[in-house]
Amino acid sequence: IRELKGISVRLENEGLPKWMHILDPGLGFAKDPKQNLQLISSIPKMVKELKGLPLLVGPSRKRFLKVYGKGNKSELGNAEDRDNATV
Repeated sequence: IRELKGISVRLENEGLPKWMHILDPGLGFAKDPKQNLQLISSIPKMVKELKGLPLLVGPSRKRFLKVYGKGNKSELGNAEDRDNATV
């Protein structure tokens, strides 16, 4: 959360108004499945602490979802096979 706030401050200092900021915590990027679940569970806290700044979380077809999908893990190896875990 501190990092996202810092990014917003830097953007504002560079002249981009706050109303144009959309912050993305990076779900799936360089995180293991446990870290991704922690990030997802902290979304309400992020929304509260970011005080109205838009938060974009894009879970669609992320590789970590195959761990939580139904069936054999190898069945969820292709991105299109992870659609049900996304919605």
